[in-house]
This record gives sequence, C-alpha cells and structure tokens, in this order.
Amino acid sequence: MPSHICLSLKTLHCHNRQDFSLKLVTKATAKQYIIDIHSAFDRLIPAHQADYVRCRLLEIFGGMYVDIDIVALQSFKKWYDYLTQYDIVGYSWKPDGDEIGNIFYIRSRLNYKLDPYETILRYRHNEKMQNLTRILCLILTSANTLVTRARAVHETWASRCDKYYFICEAIPKNLTNNEIQLIKSMSIAPINNTLPGYDHLTLKSRLGFYFAYEHHQNDFDWFVKADDDTYLIVENLKLFLSKQNTSEPITFGYNFK
Repeated sequence: MPSHICLSLKTLHCHNRQDFSLKLVTKATAKQYIIDIHSAFDRLIPAHQADYVRCRLLEIFGGMYVDIDIVALQSFKKWYDYLTQYDIVGYSWKPDGDEIGNIFYIRSRLNYKLDPYETILRYRHNEKMQNLTRILCLILTSANTLVTRARAVHETWASRCDKYYFICEAIPKNLTNNEIQLIKSMSIAPINNTLPGYDHLTLKSRLGFYFAYEHHQNDFDWFVKADDDTYLIVENLKLFLSKQNTSEPITFGYNFK
C-alpha cells in the first residue's frame, strides 16, 4: 500500500477512534460493488472513471469522501454532526479555505433523473463552457407554436444558453393546466407590441434585440437570435464565438433579402 494512503488511514483512525476497513476499488473490481455500472464506463478516461465510481459508491453506501492525501489534524466528528441531514456528502479541498466552507454536497450535483455517468460528464463540460463566452439566446415563437415548437426548444437546447428568452406576441388562451405550468416555467420576454405571422418577423427580431440591449447590455458577450424550429448546438457556437472580439460591433449569420 502506498505510504501516503497508510498515513491518511492512520491519522483518521487516531482522531476518530474507530476502525477502518480498507477495500481497494479499481477499474477491475468496481463492478463487484456497482452492479448496474454504466455500459460506457470503460470508455471514460481514468480521472472520470474515478469520479463515477466515487459518486456511485457514495450514492449506494453514503458517507464522506476524503482524498487519499488528506492527513487528519483534528477529529472529523464535527463534520459528521454538521452533515447528519445529508446521506451523500463530500469534501472539496481549496487552498486557504474554511473547513466547513470547503464541504460541498454531492447530492446537489447529482440529478437522479440521470445516471451519474451522464451527470459527471455534463458537470465537467458545463465547467469548461462557463470559461468561454457568455451568450443570451432570443428565440422567436408565436402563440400558435408556444406549447409545441417552443416547448421542444425549452426542453432541449435552450437551457444550454447562459440565459434565454422566448419572443412571443401573446400568451395563447384556453390552455390546459399542464400547458399553463409549462408556460410558467418558460422564460418569455415581456414584449407585447408585436404581431403574429412571418410578415412581422423583422419587427419581432428588432424588438427582441432592443429588449436584450435595454436589460442585459453588460451581462453577456453576444446576443443570439434563433427561431422555434431551430436546433442550436450551443457548445459549438460558444467555441466559435470565444475566438471573436466581443468589443467589435459585428454580426454573424445569413442576411435575408
């Protein structure tokens, strides 16, 4: 066993006065503890495999994650007492950070609708995307397509924008309870002086950009206009825009005649 693991276990045992049983979980033995391991596990790089196994073990058994290079200088009891309301917790080391402040709750980072494999990749990808350019998406729709086309956009790519608004001339009437709840969850810009139909798309676009400029001029690097029949690969767009000069007044796209 590596010396730093021995030292970590000895100090933990000393300060907490409890026995620790050591089980070495490797790529080869992970499937013994995680019966429903993800089918794509073997395709992950080692660092992501470790993250996946760690989250799944905490999900299955609960407990606290302590890195192998941690030396316990005091009892962990106060952490356990502080975290009794959580059954999945972790400790994230930060230089010069407060002990309790360094604790993060793994549960809050796990979406139980997704497999942890998907969650880990999504979280790491989002971290990378946050370091790129920030975009506000303006999505043109209409009352007739708000609960159909716009709903599909809302439930797929729109949330990958840093913020987004649907630009709609009016809220449709005679909605079901489910449709009402859906619309409440959608971010609709309060722009009322527009008209339905393709003949008014130019005005709707101009009002959308004006709304974005008035309310979010300094919040984003780029404003993106899209439609409710658009499927936008936000990550690719961000990679492209991150190479552009945000101080230069410029537009990208297709010029309609």
